[in-house]
Amino acid sequence: MTIQTSIATLTALQSALTDALAALQAAAPSPAPAPTPAPSPAPAPAPSTNVVYGSGKFNWAGDWSFAGTPNYAPPNLTFTVTGAWGCWLPYAPNETFNTAGLTHITLVLQPTQANQKWSLSFYTAGDVLIQPGIDISAYGPAPVVGQWGTYIIPLTAVGVTGQPIMKFGLQDQTGLASNVWYVQTAAFS
Repeated sequence: MTIQTSIATLTALQSALTDALAALQAAAPSPAPAPTPAPSPAPAPAPSTNVVYGSGKFNWAGDWSFAGTPNYAPPNLTFTVTGAWGCWLPYAPNETFNTAGLTHITLVLQPTQANQKWSLSFYTAGDVLIQPGIDISAYGPAPVVGQWGTYIIPLTAVGVTGQPIMKFGLQDQTGLASNVWYVQTAAFS
């Protein structure tokens, strides 16, 4: 046998084997695709601390209110003033809230007394007042008994310029020893 005959025989054998393998692969059933795993359920989102109170839910750690008592039961927060100048004073989780990137606080409030006025102030760690409280009436409608008013207050108006805060105070300015007002929303944006 010559080398050329051997090469021709090997080439013919290789071709026959390739054809046989192709025929076997075509005749064999395809393997079932691996099942697609079910997606993991998404974790429940943590309550947004940007919304201090909203949809009947208080999302911050607690409050250090004075001369008044908040009732957080839905549908709205009821603040009952029990002494002149009562103040709702919620504090942030871990006593710190990052205001970086936030520009406003929105308060949706309803008075039950004519001539209702509120002031708003913010505090940093160590209970340091950032600046004296401001009258929020410049940032929303004149309060009307039994009607909701939306107040959109720029954080810069209360001296908050991106620094962490510990708490804020929404204080009754009627001077009445007994009063009630409602909060539907208190949220940062």
